[in-house]
Amino acid sequence: MALEVLTGTDKFIDDLVSTNPTATDDVSEGDDHIRGVKNVLKNTLPNVTGAVTPTQVELNYVDGVTSAIQTQLDAKVTNATHTGDVTGATALTIADDAVITAKILNDNVTADKLANSINTDIATGVTANTTASAALPKAGGAMTGAITTNSTFDGVDIATRDGVLTSTTTTAGAALPKAGGAMTGAITTNSTFDGVDIATRDGVLTATTTTAAAALPKAGGTMTGTTTLLGITETEAGTANATYTIDLANGTLFEVTHASLCTVTMPTAAAGKAFTVIATVPAAWSGTILWSGGSAPTGGSGKTIYSFVSNGTSWYGMRAGTGFA
Repeated sequence: MALEVLTGTDKFIDDLVSTNPTATDDVSEGDDHIRGVKNVLKNTLPNVTGAVTPTQVELNYVDGVTSAIQTQLDAKVTNATHTGDVTGATALTIADDAVITAKILNDNVTADKLANSINTDIATGVTANTTASAALPKAGGAMTGAITTNSTFDGVDIATRDGVLTSTTTTAGAALPKAGGAMTGAITTNSTFDGVDIATRDGVLTATTTTAAAALPKAGGTMTGTTTLLGITETEAGTANATYTIDLANGTLFEVTHASLCTVTMPTAAAGKAFTVIATVPAAWSGTILWSGGSAPTGGSGKTIYSFVSNGTSWYGMRAGTGFA
């Protein structure tokens, strides 16, 4: 069998066939095979010019290396980043002032780690406290003994507030809490409550009612006794269209002035409601109406006035007059 071809610069160790030469190969090919093996070795190890002393175990340490080892080592030295615990006989030394605040993650320094130095600072630097244990926690706490301040709390100047309390109340303890409280005794004011001028309101109540308790609430109420109303004007609405729907929210007097027949639609019956329609043209009615006389009246010449009142079930209607110029 012919030997593998081992000549040329592109032949390497992996080109050798381990079963060559066979017992039946010609002896005359032996020198060719030896020269081929030499060629393969020189191609595979072109830079080995002396003895190679590492063992196979040591050489296998570079298994899996994908780039220059020295370059990787240089990079490790330049970007010296460490994670995890540092162990070993030699301590890791960090130069003074080498760790800056920006390099410390938020919430990564615990109170226990700072306790000794902080307690010392508080005990020696804050003369109002005997020990750090006397300090209030950040969320607040109970203070005992006299407290003096020349500053503000929540934007309130304490000195100014104390002056106001002193001049207007017996003691500061008589002041109402911020959230409100019960006031006793006579209260005098020349200001306003919720935008209402007290002096003006008291003047109106005094002139029109026996006591302030007799006033109706803002949202309305029930009046009892004889009530006299003066100067009341009904609200008027109307249309010139061929159709019109009565809406009692718009008024109680309606005038329809269409050039010809106008169809008027009644509102929903509501007890105690009443309204008047003035029609300058004949009107047709849409809705449930119980007419005086049993049928809808006809309009005469000129304007016709219709009156309606409801008991909550039906509308009762009547022609009040006609022929108005």
